[in-house]
Amino acid sequence: MNHPKLVQTSSKKLQDMYISKVQTGDPAIVNSLILGEQENKITISAVRQLRQYLYGSGKSRRSIIFYDFQSATIEAQNALLKVLEDLGDKHRFTIFVDNVESILPTIRSRSQIEILSEESPVSDVAVSYIQKLEAYKKDEITNLMLEFTSKEELDNFFVSLIYFLHLKIQDKESWAIKPIKKALSIRHLLKSNNLNPQLAFDQWLLYIMTTF
Repeated sequence: MNHPKLVQTSSKKLQDMYISKVQTGDPAIVNSLILGEQENKITISAVRQLRQYLYGSGKSRRSIIFYDFQSATIEAQNALLKVLEDLGDKHRFTIFVDNVESILPTIRSRSQIEILSEESPVSDVAVSYIQKLEAYKKDEITNLMLEFTSKEELDNFFVSLIYFLHLKIQDKESWAIKPIKKALSIRHLLKSNNLNPQLAFDQWLLYIMTTF
């Protein structure tokens, strides 16, 4: 069952990283709809318009992302509950809040709750790794070798790596484009195939060696 994700964090960085993790590698998602990123409050009118749009979307799956949903009125939350009851299994719902307790218990009970923390050792590893990538020279592969024993561990590493490499691209550092593309490709294979995590990482690293 595709449960809605109710995610507690007010950090834009963690929100972006989370979206990257859940969205990447799902070819069934046609596009994403974002609510609450610019509005001061999510209203019942906005939720009703969303409901109407989703009912007209046919068989196509959508990703619906709510930011700052704690600002939604009680009426809007009740309206979303009805949408989740009718369409929650078809579409992907991600609901960001600064406190899950601010959301109706009926929505919480239908959702998979996740609490994100700024204290992330995976992020620290990714930042350190990018610094090593920037300093990489031929025949220094030992500096880039890492060990992974589970798919989840590797996936979390790639999610953080992709996020911080995106920041490099925003700073006009084009060298980060190819590592991101390959990481996205490997993540998709990791999710869709019974791929050994260490072999998956080694495949990515081999690509890096031949590209840089």
